[in-house]
Amino acid sequence: MKVTIKVAAIILNENSEVLLIKERYEKDGEPKWNLVKGTYDDAKETVTECINREIKEEVGLTAKGVELKRIYHYGDNENQRILFVFFVRRFEGVVSVPVTSDQEKRKESIVEAHWVNKDDIRNITEKDFIAPYVYQTLKNIEGLDKREVEILRID
Repeated sequence: MKVTIKVAAIILNENSEVLLIKERYEKDGEPKWNLVKGTYDDAKETVTECINREIKEEVGLTAKGVELKRIYHYGDNENQRILFVFFVRRFEGVVSVPVTSDQEKRKESIVEAHWVNKDDIRNITEKDFIAPYVYQTLKNIEGLDKREVEILRID
């Protein structure tokens, strides 16, 4: 059995807008909306350090504090995944998409980064997101802010 640890960030600005990235989806090449995210693959860093690194690499921001909000467990018996979702409300820097050569080194394909308000998020359909967990998390963002850490299974 293989277990992969993933991290994702819901980055919120002072207007309560969420920073989404749009990246090409492997299965069909069509760009899809996603959270800033990544894979924990360096035992020398914590999952918190991992999400901070991913935020810097993918959108050029320096997080000034992250708060764990949700843990998802999904996959089959042979390939399980655990995803840690963090809120980020304080950050420094200007949003920027990395140059293509840097993305290629990390096997990324981000085409844009965009602040999206909660009304606009409601108008994005599930098929426009890269994964069901992104859709589910953002559709329930209001309640997520008020809850303790949730642990959920995605089937």
